Amino acid sequence: MVWSGVMGKFCLAVLCGGPSGERGISLNSARSVCDHLDAAGADDEVSIRYLYLRDLDEAYPIERAQLYSNTPLDFDFALASSSPLDGEGQRAWLAGVDLVVPVIHGRTGEDGQIQRRLAGWGLPFWGSDAAACARAYPKHGADGVRAPDGTPFDGGLPWALLRPDQANDASALRTWVETERTRATPDSDDPTALVVKPRHGGSSLGVQIVHGADEALAAAAGLFAQGHDEVVVEPRLKGSEFTVLVLEGRDGSPVALLPTEVELRETGLFSYQRKYLASEAVALHTPARFDDATVALIQRRAEEMFTALALRHFARLDGWRLPSGEVIFTDINPISGMEQNSFLFQQTSRIGLSHRDTLRYMIERACASYGLTPPRLGEVETTGGKLPVAVLGGGVTAEREVSLLSATNVWMKLRASSRYAPSFFLMASEDEIWSVPYGLCLGHTVAEVASSCRNWPTLGPRLTALAAPLRRRLGLGDGDLHAAMTPPERSTRAAFLAAHERVFLGLHGGIGEDGRLQAELEAAGVRHNGSGPAASALCMDKAATGEAIRRLGVDGLGSLTKVVVPLAELEEERRPHQVSGSGGRPHPQPLSSFVERGALAASGEGRESLTVGGRESLTVSTGDREAPASRVDWEAPPVSGVRTRAGSSALPLSTELERGLGGEAGPGGQGASGPHGEPVS
Repeated sequence: MVWSGVMGKFCLAVLCGGPSGERGISLNSARSVCDHLDAAGADDEVSIRYLYLRDLDEAYPIERAQLYSNTPLDFDFALASSSPLDGEGQRAWLAGVDLVVPVIHGRTGEDGQIQRRLAGWGLPFWGSDAAACARAYPKHGADGVRAPDGTPFDGGLPWALLRPDQANDASALRTWVETERTRATPDSDDPTALVVKPRHGGSSLGVQIVHGADEALAAAAGLFAQGHDEVVVEPRLKGSEFTVLVLEGRDGSPVALLPTEVELRETGLFSYQRKYLASEAVALHTPARFDDATVALIQRRAEEMFTALALRHFARLDGWRLPSGEVIFTDINPISGMEQNSFLFQQTSRIGLSHRDTLRYMIERACASYGLTPPRLGEVETTGGKLPVAVLGGGVTAEREVSLLSATNVWMKLRASSRYAPSFFLMASEDEIWSVPYGLCLGHTVAEVASSCRNWPTLGPRLTALAAPLRRRLGLGDGDLHAAMTPPERSTRAAFLAAHERVFLGLHGGIGEDGRLQAELEAAGVRHNGSGPAASALCMDKAATGEAIRRLGVDGLGSLTKVVVPLAELEEERRPHQVSGSGGRPHPQPLSSFVERGALAASGEGRESLTVGGRESLTVSTGDREAPASRVDWEAPPVSGVRTRAGSSALPLSTELERGLGGEAGPGGQGASGPHGEPVS
């Protein structure tokens, strides 16, 4: 097979996908590796190729662009017409690769299978070897492994292992619950609560809280039906959950980073949804809010466990600090997630390593294990005469967490730009804007990042004290660090606008999209991306947008008819009432008055009359009652045969917007090139 990479460059092969439920996380990890290693503008000696594994013996070479498919299903669709590579085909495809970079999470990627295959083919790879992965990955696979002082790393936590042939053996599990289980009662929130989870799994997929042996067996039966072959039952613990990354130092010794505390603000588990979908139901604290002695204990135990299990290069360990002060470990992740704001990058950024620094360091440690000279992976200069641009994310709308992720993504991409020097800013409220250093902007929520900024007088000195020894132990110098932890600074919106010539708006909803901020930017002469004030205000107003589309008069292009309903007026209509024959259950009122108004709105003067019939069952919902909305839109169903566009608009469209709708661009440029008009197409 012909190698199509760049001659003379160090060749990396990134393996992603896998058969487990975590393959979507694997794709995100692969994108992150791609974003930060395959960076334009860097003077690198590396070439990267990508292999997507659906299973161990079904793999597909993919291009970089394919990594950005939205979901694993998109991959399946895109690859449906491709011919997969079996084991021998993969071996031939990997020939000539200098280092393999597996980012497959769960089965195949972390249980030793892919590592065993790569080692058998004589290929160097990053991460632990097959034997270490096979022992560390299964839940309680390291049971009995002890620290140098004889303490079991899992604290002797009792657990039961179920297999499909034991799915109906309730008596044995009841006996375990009544005997072994009771040993953990003092450290449990509920003496009857149990946790049931797949033994070979991650990302909290399939994990359930149950009560008693019967519920545990029922939960296990459900997991067996999903294809799991072993299920673990253990006590539900109380205390504080944490996770800590361990990196191999340049002298070969393990170095545990600053642990992250997982604060659950609502009952339940740190579930898959809570791990990967930002929500204020969870708050992450790095470093953990434990005292320094507890942090040191977690780090020491993690390093001892890393050594005892013969792990290498990197790993992530999850555990609990119990009310007694005891620290135990419950899960080991040989290949930690590498998403943009993953635990890995949160913890490395706290000691001054950027994403690119972190990946470069991990590649370096892998090369050292095989006697390879690591490739040069330079850092793109972030200043040096480039144009400064302030990237603004966050906000106060229901879309604020999406905005945070979008804006940090833009900011990181612009760091590799040859033209712009970006700085990241967080809008914590409409008149509270923070400059945010690299190490603080990777929080999962706006509230997390804002809290870190506001608490900097306490957090900053602690980070300085805890991070310096870790950098020394890892052997890091100034040239390795490109995530400076500068103090965050607070400003008002007016002060922010006065301080910047260019702003990239990464805000979603509210002031970021409704034209208010655009108007302020243009009044201040600040260049910005996106539409100007009038077009922004129009497009945020669904009723106005629909009317503007109607007024274009383009045959075949239309908009659903809408009626604007004040929330106060809607409130009485949405009160429940008793419906005959419903068994006394309340149902929403049929909103007949709104339907009638919608029909009238759709049959204006000079247009064909429309009939809306049989709509008594239609209801109007206010959506998120906590959102800063003052109205909702009712949309009548589309009616065929309507072609007439006569009638006047009640919308106060500006002259500038009229020109845009008529196909004439307003004055000025577009995007970030300067204050601009409102071209609308």
